[in-house]
Amino acid sequence: MRRLVEPHGGTVEALSEGEELGSRFNVRLASLVIEVKARASMTTTSQTHPKTQRRVLIVDDSPDVAESLALLLKTFGAQVRVAHSGEEGLAACAEFTPELVFLDISMPVMDGLETARRMRELPTGRNATLVALTGRGEEETRRRVQQAGFDRHVTKPADIDELESLLDSPPRS
Repeated sequence: MRRLVEPHGGTVEALSEGEELGSRFNVRLASLVIEVKARASMTTTSQTHPKTQRRVLIVDDSPDVAESLALLLKTFGAQVRVAHSGEEGLAACAEFTPELVFLDISMPVMDGLETARRMRELPTGRNATLVALTGRGEEETRRRVQQAGFDRHVTKPADIDELESLLDSPPRS
């Protein structure tokens, strides 16, 4: 948990009253919340953002990562679905017709590279913008990501400005 939270400027605190009395974990992502709130206060109701209607699919085997990213993207107005495996991601893609897909490449059973290849074969996945979401940024990984049919490569932890830029980018055609 710490490895996920601390790169985002957050903290993790574990508390317990004693043995066999349970535990409580507090996770704080204050800098992320402050930045999102600051951006929200800068927008006016007269502004329209193309991203507000974007359908986004997140496929990541880590529930913490997937749900955190979903929450963030929802604050930008995106319609979000989450899947936790390649198979679930393919089913969600077929049903939801996403415009933008964030896909973890290091998943068990069916990795993100295979999932991306299969998504591109679906009528609902052909025109989706596929974004590889990974902790690996070396050149060999980038090459494999491109060969699998991804449009973009984002290294975890994803930069909030980069995520917002992806939401604002025109749909793939």
